[in-house]
Amino acid sequence: MLQRTQEASPTPPTLPSSEPSAIPEGQQQPQLPKIRSGRFISIRDVTKWCSRVEDAAKGSDFNNGLVSSQVREIVFLEAVDCFCCAIVKGSLRRQVMDLIAKIWQIEASRVEYFLNSYKPQLNVNKSTVNLGRVVQLPIYNPDNSGMPVIQLEGETYCYTRHSLVLMERLAQCLK
Repeated sequence: MLQRTQEASPTPPTLPSSEPSAIPEGQQQPQLPKIRSGRFISIRDVTKWCSRVEDAAKGSDFNNGLVSSQVREIVFLEAVDCFCCAIVKGSLRRQVMDLIAKIWQIEASRVEYFLNSYKPQLNVNKSTVNLGRVVQLPIYNPDNSGMPVIQLEGETYCYTRHSLVLMERLAQCLK
């Protein structure tokens, strides 16, 4: 008869526990929300966000390494576009937005503004479109007649806050 011997399975290594002395006194370690939205944040999302931040930072002036509030808000909006728009559950999306706002030191009133009241401005020129934070997006005109393809007069399309925010996000992707 064969005898089975049970080998002792090795225990997986454990990480050292974080000691209370590792966190400065008076500060708590931030609690990250558990994101279960059906889609993971990938390295592609991070690189897309980094390239958008790089584009936003090109025209800004950094005084002694400080970032202006305007640049921080643009970086915040780009992070929301790249990381939060795929989250379907509204409460979870809001938690992630609040966490990003806390990291970039965006006031809660500004987060509320961007969430509920922000309406990007739409300006159409002969050859470009300016839509919120997207500036100088070229207009493709297949017949090269010089006339803009987008015509705002006589349109029945309603430029609501929601539609303009979505168009701004799409324009940022096309940029």
